Amino acid sequence: MERYLIYLGLESNDGDKWDYIEALDIIIKVASEIGVMGFTAYQTIGMWRGKTELSIRLELFECWEQLATEYALLLKKAFKQETVGLATDVVRKVQWI
Repeated sequence: MERYLIYLGLESNDGDKWDYIEALDIIIKVASEIGVMGFTAYQTIGMWRGKTELSIRLELFECWEQLATEYALLLKKAFKQETVGLATDVVRKVQWI
């Protein structure tokens, strides 16, 4: 088991900004549904391609690669994002999925 990082850049499709607490509710709900045992969430506000977005980095603790990948894909679907980033803490090479 390793520590995995998931990167989310959240901008709603209708132009509204995501609220951090609203985003955390979704992140926690999805985590509990699939059995993620623990994570830490970090929030930043950034600008990408001229648009402001809420960026969230999740550090998953003691997680298998398959579970981390499934969690990243479910978050991608839940937030209706084009991509999410997934990396191991050791390598820190982000794979956009």
